[in-house]
Amino acid sequence: MEHKYQWSRFLDSGKNEQVVVRCDDFTEFLEAIQLAQELLAQRLEAPENEPEPELPPDQCPIHNVTMKERRSKNGGHWYDHRWQENNVWHVCNGKTVKTQ
Repeated sequence: MEHKYQWSRFLDSGKNEQVVVRCDDFTEFLEAIQLAQELLAQRLEAPENEPEPELPPDQCPIHNVTMKERRSKNGGHWYDHRWQENNVWHVCNGKTVKTQ
């Protein structure tokens, strides 16, 4: 389904993380953008002195399962894990879950 309104921002110059707001109602859309901007501002103000706990690169911090290393034809690599629920496949890279 196409949404009437969409707004997005990349969180870093490498375009590794992106915030997207999609909505059909304009008032809700504006409120969601404001909330997203406030959360992003809090994230930027958070002290970076506190290191995040180090997990092995193949350990999913969301689901606490081992992820498989994947390789692209161009030599790139990443980690993810996949599972099926109700005939729908899900892919998690440790940060986000996508449905296929």
